[in-house]
Amino acid sequence: MQQSTKKAIIVKDQTRLEGLKARFNTTEQAKFYLRQAKSNFLTKKASKLSFSKNLPQFKLEIQQQQEIPSYDATNSAYKDYEDEHKNFYKALDIIKDILSKYAKVKVIDKSFLPSYIFDDTDIVVVVGRDGLVANTAKYVSNIPIIGVNPDATRYDGILLPYTCNNFEYAIDNVFQNKYNFKLESLMPKNGKIFSDGIETDFLQFNSGAIATINIAQQKAKLVVI
Repeated sequence: MQQSTKKAIIVKDQTRLEGLKARFNTTEQAKFYLRQAKSNFLTKKASKLSFSKNLPQFKLEIQQQQEIPSYDATNSAYKDYEDEHKNFYKALDIIKDILSKYAKVKVIDKSFLPSYIFDDTDIVVVVGRDGLVANTAKYVSNIPIIGVNPDATRYDGILLPYTCNNFEYAIDNVFQNKYNFKLESLMPKNGKIFSDGIETDFLQFNSGAIATINIAQQKAKLVVI
């Protein structure tokens, strides 16, 4: 296949492992953080035990809950981060290889979205979670967005209809201008409404609350075929 003059822009975010290493510099410091986080969680959980229980039994449960997690448990948690990281980059490599048959490929990090200048002829492929798709849509105007789930066993994304194994079908249709926009919202009870995928920007949406949704002036085209 002859490569198009279009550019394929892959938008990604750092993995949890990259976030840990950026924050703590070394593997050992990252593991120590995970160990402390687990210990703090157990302490908080213990503090919520009912005081209606008899005191000796309550003290025993407090002591059991506050036991410091073992190094084996910490290593297991860290391995989960490593596995997630490995799966993400394995999927990303596949996506880059497939896209390179169609267009020049450029990978940008989420942090560069506000300053990156997209061209109207670009194709945008978002690899990550739902929030990253929503955040990207803020900056790409009417450019088609293809949301790819890099690890379907971990992410259950409404805005990620494709995997690295089937998204090429979407690419073919985008080049033929055969795509449409479809978005289904599933609001759980006692939930929150997030604004453009930013974790700290949300509205409480508890059971019984009513949200009025209007069509925004700024739109995005999400490829769902």
